[in-house]
Amino acid sequence: MLPSHRHRPRLRGSAVDRRARKGSRHRQHRRAAAERSGAGNRRRHRPRHGRLRSAVPSGNGACRGIRPRRPADQRGQVSTADLIPRPLQITESTRAFELGRGAALRVTAPCLEETGATFVSSLRAWCGIDITRGDAVDSTNVIELQLVDAIPGEERLPAVRGVRADGADVERERYRLEVTLERILVRATHPEGIHRGLTTLTQLAATGPATGSIACTTILDAPRFAWRGLSLDVARHFLDVDRVLQVIDLLDLYKFNTLHLHLTDDQGWRLAIPTRPALTAAGPHYSAAEYQRIVDHAAARFITVVPEIDLPGHSAAAIAAYPEIGADAAQDDSGQRRAALDGSREETWRFVDDVICAVADLTPGRYVHIGGDEAFDLTPSEHARFVTRAAQLVAGTGKYVVGWQEAARGALPAESIVQYWIQPELLDALARSGALPETVLGLAVDDLIVHYAPARDDLDLASRQGAWVVASPVSATYLDRRYAAPSSDPAQGELRARLGNPLYPPASLDEYAAWNPDDLAPGFDASRLAGIEAALWAETVRSDADMLALLLPRLPLIAEHAWGTTATSWERLRSALARHAAAWRSRGLHWFASDEVDWEV
Repeated sequence: MLPSHRHRPRLRGSAVDRRARKGSRHRQHRRAAAERSGAGNRRRHRPRHGRLRSAVPSGNGACRGIRPRRPADQRGQVSTADLIPRPLQITESTRAFELGRGAALRVTAPCLEETGATFVSSLRAWCGIDITRGDAVDSTNVIELQLVDAIPGEERLPAVRGVRADGADVERERYRLEVTLERILVRATHPEGIHRGLTTLTQLAATGPATGSIACTTILDAPRFAWRGLSLDVARHFLDVDRVLQVIDLLDLYKFNTLHLHLTDDQGWRLAIPTRPALTAAGPHYSAAEYQRIVDHAAARFITVVPEIDLPGHSAAAIAAYPEIGADAAQDDSGQRRAALDGSREETWRFVDDVICAVADLTPGRYVHIGGDEAFDLTPSEHARFVTRAAQLVAGTGKYVVGWQEAARGALPAESIVQYWIQPELLDALARSGALPETVLGLAVDDLIVHYAPARDDLDLASRQGAWVVASPVSATYLDRRYAAPSSDPAQGELRARLGNPLYPPASLDEYAAWNPDDLAPGFDASRLAGIEAALWAETVRSDADMLALLLPRLPLIAEHAWGTTATSWERLRSALARHAAAWRSRGLHWFASDEVDWEV
């Protein structure tokens, strides 16, 4: 937990009181300046990448080598420089609002009650700060939430690009945050904009030099893309509900608004389907009530859950439960049965209809993801026919279709989304380098390259059908790549050696920071870009800690592209990540302490 705070009574009233407060602040600033000067002299000869005493995650998930947050009387200068993603417009001073000294929350509209309650809960979880509700007339030491018809200055904000997973207005996340010495004011036209402003406030409190010390600032902000997501593989490595809720909280801190749950694969089926109980008889899964808990927790943070049922490939778990729906299949290199559904059998379509109807009933969002990728055991025409019919079933439930980019080879309904991930040039380069083994997923390398070759045309096929595109390229958004740089702690060497897909080249943090999603592929019309989604696959994951180590510190870098501008700075992000480690530590979250970052800052 973060250090607790002493609550001081508010001094009000006379001019003498005000002068006394002013003099006290001046003395505090002089002492803090002297301490910063001395600390700076002590730090001057520290190596650029200070070695951690021990960055191995401890029993509570924290990196022990990260020093605890400094108390208020030792703090450095408050700033907004460490915000990730970086807001669009910021003005600030070096003075601060002290959030932890009895601040109260004022909600000015009934529709903001839940938003306010979520903020109180998040602030306590990330910062250890408790604030109270305060509806009194006094306007000092208060955080006020206001819904307005128009946000002052919003005409200076660029238009938000893309579409949302819930189909809502893409502009409603805009907000204005004003922090003065006496109060904090958050204004937006919709509760979601209020929530995003409060998320910025939470992050300022969690990552500043002293807990709850917020730089006086005015922020005018809006997202770059409407779809900002994470694809989470809970099929290969199951996460219990509480861990998924923790991931949702992390997504919320970085202003993601979509959680794509990869619920089925060869290794397991993780969502109960009432009419198909055999699917979940053999392993851990989410009941309807547990899944609803995930959906509700996400919705309170304006995050939409997009469920994925991967069809027709990656279906060994389904076929193990119902053998009559499977096509003949081979085994992959690990001995795992590689399997696809047989679209020529009507029993297969009764199964698919049962599943899609059940998933649609559990989904308040607009989209259901049908997978559509890597159906190695089907011919191209069989695959296209299967995707076309599955997409029609989704449309029949009133939902819209998302599919991996291979789904574009079938006929998709209007307003579908194609998720771009394959980079054939990357596979070609690996093949030329000799880095690929003779077989991958049970296929000879030459056959694998032939299978992926049509990917060069997928974006064009999607465009012809009027589909939107979500960017999830392997090189820039896949979080299961190995770390290129070592950890600051030698004890994480084993983790680095085994964690991450060995088929992909290792990635440095600055590679994730340098990517521009508008350069997705040659000739791609960027106006059809719905947004960005990171992907975390779990083939090499053995524990929740492994999954978190792949997620952090990379996830905030994806957020910078999804919400922020194209003008990203690796130097700024590297410094900011070091500050954010304190917030992760406060929640017991594991992370990989890449020595690209000086974690002792």
